[in-house]
Amino acid sequence: MITSNTLKPSVVEFIGESLERSKKSLKMMVRQEIGLKVESIQPLRYEEQIFLNEQKNDVVVTTEIIGDMKGKSYFFMDKETAVEFHDILMKRMRKTDISEKAILKEIDNIISASAISVIANHMKNDIYGDVPHYFEQDNDQICEVMKNDFRNLEGEELVIVKADFEREGKEGVIGFYWIIAGLSNY
Repeated sequence: MITSNTLKPSVVEFIGESLERSKKSLKMMVRQEIGLKVESIQPLRYEEQIFLNEQKNDVVVTTEIIGDMKGKSYFFMDKETAVEFHDILMKRMRKTDISEKAILKEIDNIISASAISVIANHMKNDIYGDVPHYFEQDNDQICEVMKNDFRNLEGEELVIVKADFEREGKEGVIGFYWIIAGLSNY
């Protein structure tokens, strides 16, 4: 994992804890073994290019952080994984009439809230996740969305968190990235 010596170890620690909490939430929902690979937790500069994991991604669900801090989460995956998660949850709920989009937004809502609650507790801030938004976009489009989102936070000190959820015996990974303002001041 890449971290920065400009971030306090306590920040890296509670971000790691927030990602572990999200992993557990995802595991409970989809009833699959989920691994967590944290690629980096480091400051983000406006001129930097954002790169996603190497796999093809077709779907992204975003959740904006509102309240005492600003930021956004990005939960992305390939279309096959999106369909699989939808089917798993439909079977568990014994329903057939809930859209894939609604299911993925709910998964994102739960895993983002899991992470946000850890961050809020450690920072002693009132922060919340806004309503998730679903997009069908490729890697380049997702990167462009992320770049535009963090341009809106210009002047803030930003931290980017890059993590991937890995599923045992399954191809590909599921990205879970965050851009957060205000962590470097903690």
